Amino acid sequence: MRGTFFRPRSASVVCKARLQVEVLEGRELLSASPWLDPPAEPARILVGWRESPGQPTRVDLGPGESLDAALARLRSDPRVSYAEPDYEVRLSIIPNDPQFGSLYGLHNTGQNYGKVDADIDAPEAWDITTGSSRTIVAVIDTGIDYRHGDLYRNIWVNQGEIPVEIKARLTDIDSDGLITFWDLNDSRNQGIGKITDQNGNSRIDASDILKPYKSDGTGGWANGGSDDGDGFVDDLVGWDFVNSDNDPFDDNGHGTHVSGTIGATGNDGVGVAGINWRVQIMALKFLGASGTGNTSNAVDALNYAVAHGAKISNNSWGGSGYSQALFDAIASARSRGHIFVAAAGNDG
Repeated sequence: MRGTFFRPRSASVVCKARLQVEVLEGRELLSASPWLDPPAEPARILVGWRESPGQPTRVDLGPGESLDAALARLRSDPRVSYAEPDYEVRLSIIPNDPQFGSLYGLHNTGQNYGKVDADIDAPEAWDITTGSSRTIVAVIDTGIDYRHGDLYRNIWVNQGEIPVEIKARLTDIDSDGLITFWDLNDSRNQGIGKITDQNGNSRIDASDILKPYKSDGTGGWANGGSDDGDGFVDDLVGWDFVNSDNDPFDDNGHGTHVSGTIGATGNDGVGVAGINWRVQIMALKFLGASGTGNTSNAVDALNYAVAHGAKISNNSWGGSGYSQALFDAIASARSRGHIFVAAAGNDG
């Protein structure tokens, strides 16, 4: 097996591998070097430990190693609560019917031969509230086109990642206790030392603040550090768990589509209206351009969402195998007041 993973200090070698142990921030980092050459397309196992539930570690198989044998060996260790393949998951496909975007699910008037009022009563809900920037919804998917004209103001801003010297110059225009893209698109928050239109599209969006920081105040906010101390560098609007960077831009389209349903700006004369006219959508990319990803990254994305204040996550994807690691992550999220919304699926 091949892998680099964290385990409790009391844990010993489980896999047949050479081990190098070093101390890193109070934990033992075990680097398992395989007897064989690194695999071109490694299979991966998720291992859960009884001493640290909810914190699975990843181990990659080397070429020629039997997955079944490796799983059996891991499962026989009394310290292991479970060992399972790192299952591939894929998005729940959106149909390409030209009338699919008519929003009959929000307000059904019988269009497209539908049944009148077979919907979620969105207009009735809007009589009560049209949303709030204090609500954070994580979209765990293929990323989001954060430059989209109907979405850019509703993209989440990580308050703890705004450089201190810049935040001191910004004004909370709507007095909601936050600096959001609604605030940043007010001229009072624009200019040198605050934020400027970096991409020339005549508005302030995530691509502007993700630009590198410049000491003269003419750049973005990405200063190369983890200002909030979470270890994710410059995670200003979310995280890309596919490429391990701070730019969760959508290269598939699916995440953008579901984000529009959740939070396309309403009553602005542009495009469509989402369920929430105002909301903060946290972009967490774990599915690649092909629409596939791994359970381990889904777990990481969900843990990130909960840790950063998202009370709801949208998960329009699925797989064929049961995952204890994912179950544990969902259970942990639920215990902290998080609502995990999953797709019903398109497979019948």
